[in-house]
Amino acid sequence: MKILAQLPLVEVLMATYNGEKYISEQIQSIINQDYPEWHILVRDDGSKDRTVEIVRGFIKKYPGKISLVEDNERGLGSSGNFYRLMQHAKAPYIMLSDQDDVWMNDKITVTMNKLAEMEQHFGNNIPLLVFTDLSVVNNSLTVINPSFWKAQALDPEICRKTYKTVAQSTITGCTVMINKKALEYIFPVPIQSMQHDHWMGIVIGYHGKTDYINRPTIYYRQHQHNDVGMKEINAGYLLSKWNRVYGMYKECYLLKYRAKLNFSLMAAVIFKLAFNTKRVFLKKK
Repeated sequence: MKILAQLPLVEVLMATYNGEKYISEQIQSIINQDYPEWHILVRDDGSKDRTVEIVRGFIKKYPGKISLVEDNERGLGSSGNFYRLMQHAKAPYIMLSDQDDVWMNDKITVTMNKLAEMEQHFGNNIPLLVFTDLSVVNNSLTVINPSFWKAQALDPEICRKTYKTVAQSTITGCTVMINKKALEYIFPVPIQSMQHDHWMGIVIGYHGKTDYINRPTIYYRQHQHNDVGMKEINAGYLLSKWNRVYGMYKECYLLKYRAKLNFSLMAAVIFKLAFNTKRVFLKKK
């Protein structure tokens, strides 16, 4: 149900690197959205292929709707690229886009409506974030699993508690929409090695509100060059988590004190281990 009297501008931040194979499909899926008030802001991280050339072709074809950030920095990585894009964002609402997926044509509409509901309930002077499920597909867009959350035994309700969000990220950045107020809390980033969507979920949920839509809005393409994608949830995965207990505690400690977040370190580590143990047994059923 539409709840918006007017359609505000949504800025789509697209981080690219050597994405020539799939980027045209991704951009076209945004162009085909049933929500007309969008602008795509692209930043390339030093591609060696035709990615930038393809983007410039779309800019020429759709003037005023697509822009390219021009700078001399290279090799920032996926998260660094998105952080740099956020620093250029100007619209009241912001979404993140990978270069190799395909958006369902109502993705912006349903996410915008959910965020508008949150604004009606909580106001617009706090940081807000909405995320969704994903439909997992292969490189030819054939559905592998209709729900990423079910495939990975993830629980989106984790977003309700800070210590749980710190311990386990359930937010996939390419499904996210935030309001502009959220940008005030994302920077500075306390741990550079942490994935951008994990940090966004933590800090926005702590200072504001995070909610989700229990349906996919994106075809999440899996291929050999994914930066982050599906993980095999098995005994080996669980063992890797148990072997990193000290590393997990150290990361939680740094996050707690650098970002001045009030949560229980021990509760976060215990939840991380318990939740991932449960995921392995759920996958075996």
